This record gives sequence, C-alpha cells and structure tokens, in this order.
Amino acid sequence: MKHLLHYWIALLVAGVTVACAPAAERAAPAARPTTSTSAPTAASTPHGTLPAPAGGSVRAEPLNPPQRVRLANVGLAAQAPTFLALEQGYFRELGIEIEIVNMNSTSEIVALLSSDQLDVGFGAIAPQFFNAVARGVGIRLVADHGSNLPGRSTPSLTIRSDLLEQHPWTGYSDLRGMKVAVQQLGSLTEYYLELMLKRGGLTRDDVEIVALPFPDMNVALANKAIDAAINNEPWATQLEQAGVLRKVVYTDDVDPGGHVAGILYSETFARNTPAARNWMVAYLRGIRDYWDAYDGRLDFQRVVDVLQKYTPLKDEALIRKIPPTGQNPAGYLDPARLAAYQEWFIERGLVTRRADIDQALDQSFLDYANAVLGPYEPVEHPRRPS
Repeated sequence: MKHLLHYWIALLVAGVTVACAPAAERAAPAARPTTSTSAPTAASTPHGTLPAPAGGSVRAEPLNPPQRVRLANVGLAAQAPTFLALEQGYFRELGIEIEIVNMNSTSEIVALLSSDQLDVGFGAIAPQFFNAVARGVGIRLVADHGSNLPGRSTPSLTIRSDLLEQHPWTGYSDLRGMKVAVQQLGSLTEYYLELMLKRGGLTRDDVEIVALPFPDMNVALANKAIDAAINNEPWATQLEQAGVLRKVVYTDDVDPGGHVAGILYSETFARNTPAARNWMVAYLRGIRDYWDAYDGRLDFQRVVDVLQKYTPLKDEALIRKIPPTGQNPAGYLDPARLAAYQEWFIERGLVTRRADIDQALDQSFLDYANAVLGPYEPVEHPRRPS
C-alpha cells in the first residue's frame, strides 16, 4: 500500500483534470515558475496567407514577424490537446513561438496573467475564478478546457468493489448511509454529489461527506476507510484494474455538457487580436486531433508521446486505459451553465460578489477559429485505443 501511495502522489499533477487543482495548491504552495522555450522557432516558417482548411470560410494569416506567447504548463493530462498542437507545429505555422512556463500548480496562474507574466493559462470553474472577475482582475475566459461531454468525462462515482459484491449497484439511492469523499467542499465534485443524491431521492443528511484530495481518497478506498468517492483519473482506472473499486457512473450522467475548466487569456494578450485569434486556431486543431486519436482516425501513439513528454504520466498501458478529457472541438462554453455554477457557489458563501458572466466570457476568438477551421466532423464509428 505504501508503494501505491507513493505512485499516486507522483502522478498527482499528471492525471487530474484542472478541477482538482485547489486541493493540490493548498497542500503545497507553488514554487516560482521557471521558463523554457520548448517549441521550435517560427522564424524560418514561410509567411503569407495560409489556405483555409476544408469547410472554413476564413483564411488565417501567420504573424509576421512571429510573436512569443507564454503558456502555463502544470503537467496536467488535460493539457494533451495543447501539447498535440505544439508538437504538430500548429502554433509555429501561424507565427506563434510558444514559451512554456513550467509551474507546480495552478495557484499562481491568475496572478501571473493579470500581471502580464503569462499570456495563456487555464483554470477550474471555481469560486476563485468568479471572485477574480468580480474584482476586475485582468483575465478573460475564452474557451473550454474540460467538460462533461457524453463518453468523454473523466470524473466518476466510484464505490468499493467489496460493497458492490454484497449489493450490486442499482442507482443513486444506493448511496444512502455511505461515507462519500469529494475532492474539496465547495468544489464541483461536491456539486456533482448533490446532483446524484437528488437523483436518488436523497439529501446530504443521508450520507457522510468527507473532503479528501484525490490521492488520499483512493488510499482511503483501498483501506476501506470510506465507501465511495467522486473520483478522478488516473487513480480510478488504476484501482479498478486492481479490483479495489468500480466506476459505476461518470459525472456526465448528472451534469451532461457541464464545464469543468476553461482557457484563460491575459487582458493584454486578448487585446493583441491577431495573436489571440491564431493561438485559438492552433488550440482547436489540437483538440480535434485529440478526438481523432481517441476515436481511431489518427494514431493514438501521438497522445501517449505528448503525455510522456510533458507530464509525469509515463505508463503507456495506463494512458491507453484512462478516458479522454472532454474538450469541445468547437471550444464553446455555455454562459447559462457558468451562471448556474456561480449561483451554487454564492448560496454557499464562496462567491461574495456576483460576477458579470458577459464580462468574464469572451468567445470571439472561438468564432474566428471556427470560421477558419470549419465544423468538426466526428468519426462515424469511433474505435477506442487499446
């Protein structure tokens, strides 16, 4: 068990979607970021107008001269689409030189964006985001970075296998009397649990809720200290393979299409319209490659390669087993969803001043990128990696 604990901790930054970032931040304050330029220079790229991809109505023009864009990297598996775009040269083609800013957690991203030390980052849909917007911090939410898309959601409700052997899963009402872990009180993991309880005709009083970071909750499941958890990857898949737990349902069942995290621009970068638009074009191409790799249109090995290169997640067999992070190939976020999440945070006193969603969300860069790329055509008969 000690060996497994060390393994989970080593994977903390790699396997978790950004929704789990707050717990990691409290456990270990981030060191000051260091920078390294990991993308090939775009100086030798021929400049001129790029042809519009099939289906696109707008032609994207590479920046001339190329511009440096500072991008936060926390080593999350959810950043795989961005890494794919980087490795495939999509940023370079559009005159963007990516400078990776390596960080230990997401805790400093908003501060670095607002002080012009970063151009592009990401953040959880969490109270901290809405509070920052309400304070007038110079950031814009510009695209999806993780959603509960059907068949592409990573958070799941997991229950100990020994309990399910005694009482097979029949529905959310089975949670009655269980001790259930969430990653953090006041987070979307607690929100998902509340939706599940409501679906089962239960209330919070029908369960015991405990807050545990993802590595700790999985140790607790293995030790039978808790019964169930709103879990995340790669731990859920790893322990399911070990026979400790089973994933009985993913969170897209109770929050289909809901959002977990988003791409953030600094205000200064957002005002640099040509660069901000071109960055979005490359990013959406990365998401579409990610979908294609999971669905069999492209070789999945490219996903394995970027995760092994840019994150601590090195086990290829595990990478091929964990479900994909849901990211919209068109990139759009639903303002009504964001408003609903904010109201839930307000009801719990976590957001003290309501943020203007229209002020927080700027999807104009997505409008441009989708005009360039055209609509995404999904694989007709998806074939998942094995």
